Amino acid sequence: MQLSSACLPITGFFGDMLNLGHIPYVVVILNAVCSGFTALMYVHIGTRLRRRFFIYATLLQIPLWLGFSVTISFLISHFHLQPVSTPSGIRFAGVVMLLLVIVSYSLFIRFLRGEGQESFRIRNELELAHGIQTTLVPPISLRTTQFELYGRSDPSDKVGGDLVDVVLLDDGSTVAYLADVAGHGLQAGILMEW
Repeated sequence: MQLSSACLPITGFFGDMLNLGHIPYVVVILNAVCSGFTALMYVHIGTRLRRRFFIYATLLQIPLWLGFSVTISFLISHFHLQPVSTPSGIRFAGVVMLLLVIVSYSLFIRFLRGEGQESFRIRNELELAHGIQTTLVPPISLRTTQFELYGRSDPSDKVGGDLVDVVLLDDGSTVAYLADVAGHGLQAGILMEW
């Protein structure tokens, strides 16, 4: 969520620019905050909840924005907020938008760096587990006077839960076995190694 939280209020300042910067500063800031929270709500729904919550959130928008309009009208009349001059309003909206873009870009880079480090760590752990499994479950190639045995474990992922082995006993007999741990991936591989 930190990835986009700084960029979302830009829509409030963009709305002020479309009105040629005449909206009072307090109203612009409140609009930006409400737009940001609304957008964060949609991001949260899109990433964490079921799709039906989009309908609820959209229906919730109507009373929210009606309440926002009433609140803004009250603030303007009660505190006698005056329209801002066009150059000052546009300058204010432009500077804040630029700052929000810089902050959101910084958060985006931070997010990518963290995800990259996590991905690199997971890849290294999988390669280590694959090396351990390759060592513990080497390919089998055994020839006796009675038969030939060949086998190997090829996991569908980097690491799997299959085990193939042959044991040559002292009396000359041979035991071959195949084991399959339920599931696949790192968890099955770890369970197989135990």
